[in-house]
Amino acid sequence: MNTDLQDFGDVDEGSVVLSFFPSIHVDDEDIEGVREVLSPLTYIAGYCVFIVVKKLKCDACKSNLTVDKTIEIDENYGLIFKLDRRQLLCPTPNAVNAIVHNYIIIKILRFDFEDDFITSENPRKIALKLSENYLNSENLFEHDCDNKFSHEKNS
Repeated sequence: MNTDLQDFGDVDEGSVVLSFFPSIHVDDEDIEGVREVLSPLTYIAGYCVFIVVKKLKCDACKSNLTVDKTIEIDENYGLIFKLDRRQLLCPTPNAVNAIVHNYIIIKILRFDFEDDFITSENPRKIALKLSENYLNSENLFEHDCDNKFSHEKNS
């Protein structure tokens, strides 16, 4: 199987990726299996949010990605507080959810499609496109910005 995502020309990359890996689905069992690594995934989500917020100009979009550090929040945020140098942000549950789904999709690719995924020309891009398509198709990361910004403009 050729999973080269380097040069599609005018072809929609998302549909090409889905044609190679059409059966990717995240279920409750997959999500339950992530509990043991939820704290590190929350930390990663915090780092991702930190990077994205630096680039955003829209305050509404920024507030959709972060929660106030001073409020009492879930124990999964503990790693952020332990490693914080006053720069890390606390991600919203939606941001953590996006990272959790990305992690699960990469696990599925690694175990169910290992040969095709690992030998592909650009596995990172495959994982990114599949995650983005999955989050969009399941409406898992929606935000209606009053300023009409969308995540597609920032990705």
